Amino acid sequence: MTNKNTGTADRKPTLTATYTSGGVTCTDKTVVTLLKSLVDPSPVVLESIKISGASSIAYESSSYYTCTATWSDGSTGPVSPKWSLSSTEYASVDSSGKVTNKNTGTIDRKPTLTATYTWGGVTCTDKKSVTLLKLTDRTLKSISISGASSISYGGVASYICTATWSDGNTSQVTPKWSLSSTDYATVDTTGKVTNKNTSTADKSPTLTATYTSGSMTCTAKKSVTLLKFTDRTLKSISISGASSISYGGASLYTCMATWSDGSTSNVTPKWSLSSTDYATVDSSGKVTNKNTSSVDRSPTLTATYTSGSVTCTVKKSITLKSSVRTLTSISISGSSSISYGGVVSYVCTATWSDGSTSTETAKWSLSSTDYATVDSSGKVTNKNTTVSVKNSTLTASYTYGSATKTASKSITLSIRDYNLVSIAIDGSSSIENGYTSSYTCTATWSDGSTSKVTPKWSLSSSDYASVDSSGNMTNKNTSTVDKSPTLKASYSFCGVTKTASKVVKLLKPGRSLVSISINGSSSIDAGSSSTYTCKATWSDGSTSTVTPKWSLSSTDYASVDSTGKMTNKNTSTVDKKPTLKASYTHDGITCTAAKAVKLIAK
Repeated sequence: MTNKNTGTADRKPTLTATYTSGGVTCTDKTVVTLLKSLVDPSPVVLESIKISGASSIAYESSSYYTCTATWSDGSTGPVSPKWSLSSTEYASVDSSGKVTNKNTGTIDRKPTLTATYTWGGVTCTDKKSVTLLKLTDRTLKSISISGASSISYGGVASYICTATWSDGNTSQVTPKWSLSSTDYATVDTTGKVTNKNTSTADKSPTLTATYTSGSMTCTAKKSVTLLKFTDRTLKSISISGASSISYGGASLYTCMATWSDGSTSNVTPKWSLSSTDYATVDSSGKVTNKNTSSVDRSPTLTATYTSGSVTCTVKKSITLKSSVRTLTSISISGSSSISYGGVVSYVCTATWSDGSTSTETAKWSLSSTDYATVDSSGKVTNKNTTVSVKNSTLTASYTYGSATKTASKSITLSIRDYNLVSIAIDGSSSIENGYTSSYTCTATWSDGSTSKVTPKWSLSSSDYASVDSSGNMTNKNTSTVDKSPTLKASYSFCGVTKTASKVVKLLKPGRSLVSISINGSSSIDAGSSSTYTCKATWSDGSTSTVTPKWSLSSTDYASVDSTGKMTNKNTSTVDKKPTLKASYTHDGITCTAAKAVKLIAK
């Protein structure tokens, strides 16, 4: 029930509930006071909203986004905005903020997620770019079900389906759910199973999940024990949740039942408050603090639950913090040192005039950003690449009402604990005339590890070739003989500079393509991939690896991409043997090659 009373006086409509079971209909009514919109002579005004959630979503996966409002009194709280996307071609968003990636393209997409919220005549908007990861050449391998192995009578359990892909990754997916029998339980589209076993014996139906991706369909099963109704009675219930709620905030309370057999289970009671002058509670147990008075209030939250002929009630006192309080001080908590390359999140805690504390979102800054950075959430990253330890002061500033408080913390930024030993150039030892080849540089460190780095590239001579800053070297040899300049790389780290060199043969113009051949495995296991290469033979007797156009005689059981990566998609019960084809053109001459590849059956 939502209060939309914009008038200057409280309103008192009657809320009616009607429920029918087995031909019997019962009705109950309650009068609800809808507080007027101008309770406080200085009403709180909506200032801004902010979207929180993942920056990217895997293909066929979903992510939930939330929206937090900031009010003129400095308080914040969750709200339910209108959600929209700049484009629904590759994703969808529902009213709860759930975004589902439907990007079947070959590149990532970045639509803008927009939240719009209106309160008291003020409308605020926030936007967030969400990366929808592309559909790769991965295939579905299997799915599995996770969740409770048994459900108490009348109880509900939610089950999750996880997909495993050919690239080794896993992700949660939404399958089709079903039960082997619905005599004693039901399952909805979200995987929520409800125990309705009123018999005198436990029942164990099979829960089935079926999920399809591309041409692959996988199924998973799980036996779920539905505990019988007759062997236990309700003994008591208890409420769990926060003992206090900040002004404008909300807290969700849960109810647990204890049964005569000693078991416990979460149940859904009827919720009520001893007074709704300063707070509201909904059917899910969510209590919202609306205390605009000058003192804290403590209404009683009541839960009532009935099972069979037994009804139990439990109460819990909740402190509703007043909207009238002042900011006393703030403090920063978090590590006093950060290792090189490390990231530490710091927290700002506010202390209030009523003695309470709360975690708040401060403005963060560093005394120097030469060796570290800090983001808006208080996350500090150590980027100290010097040879000595550095110190930086982290400062937090937080404003509430007319009061602004600051806090500082000294942070030690450690240096990298290993040194640069050497570098090496990786890439082809020769380049076809008029062609370009890419080179990379690998650094070896004192701890034995290696990593790709970006060096400064140069050539001993630029008469016959050129190299750019990315390591792309182009053969410009127009002479009548092969040339062999030296490719050089130079890389510096923490005052240490290492160099590497590689002689690269620049093939002369004039030779012609004779033939090509395919190299690679003659078979591929079910659900796996294998990468093939193509070797060219030239009129001068030399050979080199080239990049052809790849194709298959049939794509019913396999696929191949532009890099020569072939994936086995054979879902039949017998091995298949399509032909992998390569076609390469050089100076008007086209050569082809073929190779039969066995696709092992699943």
